[in-house]
Amino acid sequence: MNDSDGHLSPPPDTMRERVGDSRPKTWFLIDGNRWFVAGLLLVVAFAIILLAGALFPQPFETVRSTDQIRSLFQSIFLATVTSIALTLTIGQLILSEEMGDLGEQRSRMQDEIQFRKDVQTSMDVGVPPATPTGFLRTLLLGARQDATALSEQVTEEPDSKATAEVAEFAGLVADHSDRIMDDLDDAEFGTFETLSAVLDFNYSWKTRTARRLRGRHEGGLSAETDHLLDELVQNLSLFGPARQYFKLLYYQHELIDVSRVLLYTAMPALGLTTFMGFAFDIEPFSGTIVGLNSAFVLVSFVIVLSLFPFALLLSFVLRMVTVSQRTLTIGPFILREEEDAEDIGAIDN
Repeated sequence: MNDSDGHLSPPPDTMRERVGDSRPKTWFLIDGNRWFVAGLLLVVAFAIILLAGALFPQPFETVRSTDQIRSLFQSIFLATVTSIALTLTIGQLILSEEMGDLGEQRSRMQDEIQFRKDVQTSMDVGVPPATPTGFLRTLLLGARQDATALSEQVTEEPDSKATAEVAEFAGLVADHSDRIMDDLDDAEFGTFETLSAVLDFNYSWKTRTARRLRGRHEGGLSAETDHLLDELVQNLSLFGPARQYFKLLYYQHELIDVSRVLLYTAMPALGLTTFMGFAFDIEPFSGTIVGLNSAFVLVSFVIVLSLFPFALLLSFVLRMVTVSQRTLTIGPFILREEEDAEDIGAIDN
């Protein structure tokens, strides 16, 4: 939590920096346009097939004299049908979340209303906005207001190590809240930009640091400062379940879009594989393309096109599982051993 000179050692402000991933890896896993990522996967697959064909040309000469090409596309046809069945299963899971008797639906609605009342009472911000981005900005605004009040309070107290650390912490919270609110200004719910922005807000570290500041400097801070730290912790604790809830709503929104797009792209793929599996004749194709057998290049290209629905599904699922891995807990826990070790060292000191 602290450097040797007594200053706070906050983690980086972005999820990418905290995890330690490179920019290309982060772009591929979560930030990049999923259609472009799917296309990139297909380009890489096509390049690998051509490279293998250039290094080992003899096996294809054996294949072209048999019906194995048709059998291959029949297998791809079955795999595409399986992907469609998987998509329908995902759609059924999404629909099942919306089902329930009247009492269950009423209970869900009352829970949401109560949470909004808790936010309104805790932050004293009036009626919170109904939109997800507006609601999240309200939570960040409440954290910034608490941090600003805390910073103003400690300036009225005698200078000490305790007040210096609290002032530094309050400044970090206020600055980070401002940056995340700026990122949310142009974000629209249903797009990944909303979720990406709030993932950068490390409320767990802020909650734990506020509590530890109180524990380390118990008796060294005024009652008003202690009260403001408590309020900040309480308001930060509201951000966790709100982020998790809107993350799940984003997943549902994304899965519905993926299901729709996958069904649209699967039908052309089924038609293409049906033709290649039953009517394609390799004999008319002769000659070479870039030094490779023209029939081999053509078949490889059609295979890659047929795999587009699968590549698209893979690109979207890859982002969702990556985000889930990085947000496994909504409580004040950090699932990175090196940061936990640093905090333990700070306690021992």
